[in-house]
Amino acid sequence: MIGTLTEQVTLLTRQRTPDGGGGAAVTWEEGDTLPAQTESLSSRRDTTGERDIGLLRLRVTLRHRADIGHDTRLSHDGRTFRITSIQRTGEGREWLQLDCEEVCR
Repeated sequence: MIGTLTEQVTLLTRQRTPDGGGGAAVTWEEGDTLPAQTESLSSRRDTTGERDIGLLRLRVTLRHRADIGHDTRLSHDGRTFRITSIQRTGEGREWLQLDCEEVCR
């Protein structure tokens, strides 16, 4: 598996900053950049308002890390992805397989 980790993904963590009105502004802060294997699962078009946007689904495989969860996002090739599924794989469960969906901006 190690030889197939030829791509790079960057972890994005959510940061909440109080807005002074009882709410909070949410931003995404870049974290570690990790070697990964990526596989395109599918794509679809999303028409939001007057914009026609292509959205990509991606499967990302990387070494297991305890700090990756459904509240983590990934950046890959200039696109941002939310994690929709997390599976531990491998004989020693040393890999994470993440199914992700592109975040529409």
